[in-house]
Amino acid sequence: AGQITGIGIATVDMTEQKQAEEALRENEQRLNLSLEVSCMGTWDMDLVRHTAHRSLRHDQIFGYGEPLPEWTYDMFLTSVVPEDRDAVDRKFQDAIENKTDWNFECRILRKDGIVRWILARGRGEYDVGGKPVRMIGIVQDITERKMAEETLLETSEYLEKLISYANAPIIVWDPNFVITRFNHAF
Repeated sequence: AGQITGIGIATVDMTEQKQAEEALRENEQRLNLSLEVSCMGTWDMDLVRHTAHRSLRHDQIFGYGEPLPEWTYDMFLTSVVPEDRDAVDRKFQDAIENKTDWNFECRILRKDGIVRWILARGRGEYDVGGKPVRMIGIVQDITERKMAEETLLETSEYLEKLISYANAPIIVWDPNFVITRFNHAF
């Protein structure tokens, strides 16, 4: 009694699991770098619990230096400027109803009172019965792009007026020498 009569040893090869974990870590690092370089934030809305998980960049886009303890769809809609709010909400409802992506650009009023333009893209997930349970996506501040578009439009309109009202004949052609514009003096 009390004597050892044998010893059993079991081993498990963890090589594949460790390789999979390392590959997952590397992919996550690549994704985070891509999001950081493109200045995008991520969000993940639980449509059942009415909560959302977000990246720090998401909250920074909305004017917060630190992650907020909670974020909801209603909080998001409140940050959308009133003139854009109905269109954004309608696109969300349409995306859920039609099971399509939710893509839009709108203006937001940040916590610090600054109005910015954002681009957001989201994709819904549905349970086996087709009920929406989750939407995940990205958000990006596109204010500089919108300002550049506005400047380009203003410049184009200004040049159009210059051409139209000039007393001298003006003709504009493309690189293939096809006339694209001329004024009345021409």
